[in-house]
This record gives sequence, C-alpha cells and structure tokens, in this order.
Amino acid sequence: MKTNQPANATEMRRHAEQRLQTREQTPQSAIRNPQSAQRLVHELQVHQIELEMQNEELRQMSARARVLTAQYFDLYEFAPTGYVTLDREGVIRQVNLAGARLLGVGRSQLVNRRLGLFVAGGDRRAFSDFLQRVFVSQAKECCEVTLPQAGSHPLSLRIEGTRSTEGQECRAVLFDVTERQQAEAALLIAHTQQTLLGEMLQVSLEHTPLELKLAKVLDLLFAVPELSLERKGAIFLMEADTLVMKAQRNLPAAILTSCARLPLGKCLCGRAAASGQIEFCDDLDERHAIRYDGMQPHGHYCVPIRSRDKTSGVITLHVAHGCKREQRAERFLTAVADALAVMIERQRTENAMQESEEQFRAMFEMASIGMGQADPQSGQFLRVNQKLCAITGYSAAEMLRMRISEITHPDDRQQDREEFQRVVRGEAPDYHLEKRYVRKDGAVIWVSANMTVIRDAAGQPVRAMAAIEDITERKALEEQLRQSQKMEAVGQLAGGVAHDFNNMLAVIRGNAELLLMDEAQYTAEAKVGLEHVVEASERAANLTRQLLTFSRKQVMQPQPLLLNEVIANLTKMLNRVISENIDLQCHYVALLPHVQADTGMMEQVILNLVINARDAMPEGGQLRVATEQVVLDEAHARANPGACAGEFVCLLVSDSGTGIAPEVLPRIFEPFFTTKDVGKGTGLGLATVYGIVRQHQGWIEVSSQVGEGSTFKVFLPAIPTPAGLAPAAEAEAEIRGGNETILLVEDEHTVRVTTRRLLESKGYRIREATNGREALEVWQSHAGEIALLLTDIIMPGEMTGRDLAEQLWGQRPALKVIFMSGYSADVLVKGTDYIRRTKSRFLQKPSSSQVILETVRRTLDEKEPVAAPGEGGSIQ
Repeated sequence: MKTNQPANATEMRRHAEQRLQTREQTPQSAIRNPQSAQRLVHELQVHQIELEMQNEELRQMSARARVLTAQYFDLYEFAPTGYVTLDREGVIRQVNLAGARLLGVGRSQLVNRRLGLFVAGGDRRAFSDFLQRVFVSQAKECCEVTLPQAGSHPLSLRIEGTRSTEGQECRAVLFDVTERQQAEAALLIAHTQQTLLGEMLQVSLEHTPLELKLAKVLDLLFAVPELSLERKGAIFLMEADTLVMKAQRNLPAAILTSCARLPLGKCLCGRAAASGQIEFCDDLDERHAIRYDGMQPHGHYCVPIRSRDKTSGVITLHVAHGCKREQRAERFLTAVADALAVMIERQRTENAMQESEEQFRAMFEMASIGMGQADPQSGQFLRVNQKLCAITGYSAAEMLRMRISEITHPDDRQQDREEFQRVVRGEAPDYHLEKRYVRKDGAVIWVSANMTVIRDAAGQPVRAMAAIEDITERKALEEQLRQSQKMEAVGQLAGGVAHDFNNMLAVIRGNAELLLMDEAQYTAEAKVGLEHVVEASERAANLTRQLLTFSRKQVMQPQPLLLNEVIANLTKMLNRVISENIDLQCHYVALLPHVQADTGMMEQVILNLVINARDAMPEGGQLRVATEQVVLDEAHARANPGACAGEFVCLLVSDSGTGIAPEVLPRIFEPFFTTKDVGKGTGLGLATVYGIVRQHQGWIEVSSQVGEGSTFKVFLPAIPTPAGLAPAAEAEAEIRGGNETILLVEDEHTVRVTTRRLLESKGYRIREATNGREALEVWQSHAGEIALLLTDIIMPGEMTGRDLAEQLWGQRPALKVIFMSGYSADVLVKGTDYIRRTKSRFLQKPSSSQVILETVRRTLDEKEPVAAPGEGGSIQ
C-alpha cells in the first residue's frame, strides 16, 4: 500500500531529516530493545523499497516526459499549419517550419524580427489592430493580410491568435488562404460577368438603335470595379475592310476625328481586328499609329468581337498608365465580346427582318395583284391589300369579316375547298386554280388563285397566303384567240380548197372563153351553153374569193380612198338589195380622212353588213350607214380586244331588227355559222367581213340587244390625205394582141395549156416551163427574145415564182413580170405592196380571158422601168 509521498526530492529530503532527528531522540533503551530494533530495521527496509519504487516511477515519468516533449516539438515543427509566437510588439519569438515557409524566410532569420515587416504596406494597419485586440481580448482574434513575396505571386494569409496564459505572448496560427481568395474572386467575377451579361441581354431587347445599345454596354463595363478601367472607350464595327466607330464614351475630340474610321492592321484596334486576338498595351508605343497633340500616357485593351470565325468589330477600353495585363480581365472581356457579337447579330437580324417586313408590307399593299392572308382552318381573311378589295368590290373592313368561300362562286367552292385542304394537310406545297369570284355588286369575274400555307417550326399551318389575279379580260381574250385560231384553221382549209378549185375553174373558164372566141366552131345552142359555163365559173370564182377573203388570202390592191365615196357609189345597189319596207339612211361626216384599202373589198364589207341588217328586219325597219372620224385612247384599246389607240375612220351599220342573242354573239364571225334557215345563208357573210377588216389592220365592234337591233362598227386606220390620185384607166373597147415572146411558167398542165392557147390566139409567142429550174434553162437559150415572165407563184421544188423573178431581174432589171396564183399575194412571202414596188402585176386564178389578155398587154406597154432586184422588199 502506498503512503502519501513527498511531491518532489526536496520534500522527501526534508521528511527524511525529520525522521532521522526523531530516531536520534529515541531512548537508547528503546534501540537496545531487540524487538524495537528489529521493527526499526524492518521499517528501514520498507522505506528503502519504497524509495526504489519511487525512483523507478520517477525515471519512467521522466522518460515519458521526454517522449511527449519530443512529440510536441515534432508536431509543432512539422505541422502543415504555420505556428508563430509573438510578443506584444509583434516580434517573432518562436516559429515553426510551416510558418517560416509561408513567410518565405529561413526560421533562423525570423526569430526576433517583427512579423509586420513581411506584411504588405496596405495591410499593416490591419495587422497592428489585430495585435492590440489579442492582448486586450480573452477570445481568439483574426485578420487577413497579404504578403508580397519577391519573385512570386502575393500570398494571402489568415492569422488567428490568442494571448498566452502568462499574458505576455501571442500564440498565432497562420493559414494560406490564397486559393480561397482566388476562388472567391473568381466567383465574384463570374457573378459580375453573369450580372453584366444579363444587363446586356436586357439592353439587346430594347427597341433602340444599335449605336445607343453599344453606348449602354460601354457604361456597363465601366461600372465593373474588378476591371480597373478608366471611363474611356469605344466600340467599332466592321464595314467592308474598315472599322467604323459606332459608340464612344469620354474620348477626346482628336480621337473622334482621327479614329472615326480605321483600316485593318492599323493601330491597336486594327491589329486586333486583323488578328482576331486581344491587343494590350500599358503605355504609348510604336503600335499607336494614330497620335494627337496633348495625348496622355495610357494603356489599352483592344478586344475583337468575333462572330462565325469572322471579326465583326472591336471593343477598345482605356486603362491607367502602367496597368498590368490580367488574364482574368481578358477572359471577362472576351465573354463580353462574345455576348456583344450575339447582340450585334441579333440586332442586324432584327433590322433585316424589319426591313424585310417593311418591304413585304409595301409589296403586299402596292402589289398589282390581289394579296390576302387567311386562317388555314376556317378560311377567315386576316389581311388583304387594296388590289384584292378592288377585285372583289368589298372594303378591307368588310373582307376581314368574311371567309374565302363567301366570295367564291358556288360552283367552284367544292374544288377550291378540296385543293386548299390538300395544301393544309401537306400533300402539296401549294395549288393554282382558275376560279370565279362573285363581286359585291353581283358580277361574276374570273380569277387566278395561287395559294400556299406558312407553317411553324413544328410544321403546323399558321397562315394561308393567297395571290389573286383578275383574269376576266384574259379569259375573254383567250376565248377570242380560240375563236381566231378556229377561224384561222378553217381559213387555211378554205384557202387550200380555193387554190385547187381556182386551178380547175381556170381551165373550165379558159377553154369555154376560147371556144366563144371562135364562133365558127359552135352553134347558137352551144354558145348559150358555153356562156352558162362561163357564168357558172364566175359564180364559183366569187365563192372562192369569199373563202379567200375570209381566210385573208384574197389579193389586196390597196389605194387611198374615201369611204364616203365608196358608200355613195353603192347607194343605188344598196337600195336594190334591201326591201321597200326598210328605210336606208346614209350619213357622211365632212372632211373624212382617207384609208388605205381595196375598193372592191370595202364594197363587199358594206354590202355584206347591209344584207345582214336586212335579214335581221324581215318586217322592215330603219337601216343606218354612216361614217365618222374617231381618236381612240389606250383605255378603249384595253377594253376592246383587237383594238388599238390612234386615229381611225369608223364605218357604222346599224339596224332596228331582232338583235343578236348573247349566247350567239361570240360566234357570229365563225365561218359557216348561221342562224338562218337552211338554204338562206352560207355562213360566210360576216366571216368574209371579218377577214377583210383584219386584212386591212382594222377590227369590228358589235353591240346588240334582243328586240332592239344591232350596231356594227368597223374601224380602219386613217392615213394622211394623199397629194393626188391617179386617174382611172379607161377600158379599151377591144384588147390588142402582140407578137412578143412570153415565158410561161405553170406546173398545172391543163392551166398551162389553156393559158398558152389563149395567148397564142392573140399572136404572142410562148416559151413554156413547168418549174423554176426549167424556166432558167429556157431563159439561158432565149433570154434575148423574152419580153415578159408570166409565172405561177407556188411551184414544185425549192424555187418559187418570186425566186425565179428575182434571178431574172438580176440579169435584166427591165424584165416585165406577171405573177399568178390560186392563193393570193401573201404567198409572195411578205408585204402587200411588193407588186407595186416591183412594178409587176398579179392575176388571181381563175381570171377571165379578157382580164388575162388586158393585163398582159398593159404590162408589155408599160414604159416606167421596173425596180432593181431586191427593191421590192418583203410581202406579208
């Protein structure tokens, strides 16, 4: 059992001395007592063992203390955290290795030095305040300071300290918080950047000009303290190969003038634009190509604005002279430049869209065709232009309350709906349809409708677009064109039939007239029969002339004439043609201009129109024939198909008869179309009129009301009054013959033989050929004796009668020429004045023997020289 032992060696020695003194006072008798002595020895032995045990315990405790002390010093020395002991003056009394490492100085050099000497000047006051708080307060104090270590980045240090127990020292812990502060700074920068980008987004959404938005971005950048910018800068945008200043803040007037436009590669901004990299300077150097008087030293950040790998502009920002380049600032400004590129692109896109919208609106409103937008589901109009309103007769407000189906003709609605739904369902991109609209006034018009559907990003139809063109007039013209083409086709057929028929009639009539010339060869009865043959052939020839006139292949011999004189000369005949119960009234306008026309054809036009009017008045009535001078404008020409503007002579024939039904009116000029009973009309009367008028470059306008009569107006181009007209040639009592040599070229054998016999009967010598090639061979042998070429126009082979005449004229310009054809003068190729210009003549088959002989004689007697080859021009 342990007894209470002295706390230390000194105390134990004191107790031992006291016991020893007690023993010395013990009576010798007691010591001498054996039992007492034995007890005393025993106690001494016990105390000795106890002392040994205590000594061992002390040795063990001392060893443990040495181990703990070593462990403490190891923990202190090699701890990753810096420890330092300071006195009241901030003098370092003790520091571990980590602390020395943080301070950047060897530990031996730190002891007895003030810690404040290692603190950045700006933070020393904060460190001094920290020391004062530590020795006053019982609690832990802390502060954060910067250690500007040489050769490396500054170190951010957090110092936490408490006062020692004795109260004379400060035991402090040092923490490296550089990374934490950098992280916090990065977070602050990121937050600032996000805030700035958000504000830039708000600016980009404003409905303001781009220049104003760029100026606001500059103001936002200047408000960022982390960038340490001066409040000076500008934003340039690329235009072609030049930087143009679009916004600026606080720049001197000299810069505004000299830097308004910068080429690529010039100065720092131009270099940044050319390279696509940030340019930086901390002072004025040789890269500043643009200088001005009074320029103060300063630095620049020139940040390119990049979009789609192309530089679209540059941000230039001023910094203080000597300011260091910071990667953090560059990253920040690059992010701003990227956002600015998006803003600029967005603005330009919006401007382009706005311009496109304005152009669309202008095109929509000013379009020459009707434009409309409608709901793709209901067909409700959403937008219409003025042209569509004009087409339909409704106002814009009225149409916006209507659907497409409401103005579509009932007979066309089903097809229109089906086609429209196909487009809405996506089965077709668009559709085109010619349909009818019912105008507000009830009139039915034809329109050409082009419809398509605009879809959203998901492909759903959002709006239908329609382009509407009024084609009512075009429809009428197409109908007239079809009618004209039909008439032209029939005319081609009629012309071909007439050509062959004329050749046969030429043989019949020619042989009959040859027989009649020799009275000794026939009896009186035969003479009558021959005269009937000639008369029948003449009537047949008149029928073919009608066919040729209808087909506009009748020979025209136009000359200046007055319609007043033509009507006056026909008056007696017209009175015989009409019945007594019809009152004929002729009205002539004074000083009527001349027209270039064929007299016989004009007589036929007047006669046919009068007969048509007569047949429309079986019970009698009033028939009016009149002339007038008119000047027509473009509006009249547009309203009347076939018409044109200018000065015209109008022949008017009107009656008070039965009129023409509306369904019949479009067909009255068709050949062989007639409403008369069988046997009372050939259907060629009005068709012949139509053909003659068109051949004279004119047109006909007809107006009629059932039961009220009809009016036909024939318009012919007026010509200047000619200086003088040649007197009409007097017909000879008897046609003379002659002994000249005539080259007769005709591919039809019977026609050639008949013509040769006729000419030989009057003493002419005939050289024959069946085509142009044979005619040239005959010419080579008998050119000197041939006085006249009488040739058909259309012949087998490649050479026509005109080609033959041109070649012979090339050898003898004075050669007389007469053309013949069962067709007409237009087969001479081009120009109805060809015969007049070449001083040649034309014979329409079949011609009477008298006409043939008279034409031959007059041609041979003609004294005026023939035109030189090629002067004849072309015939149409």
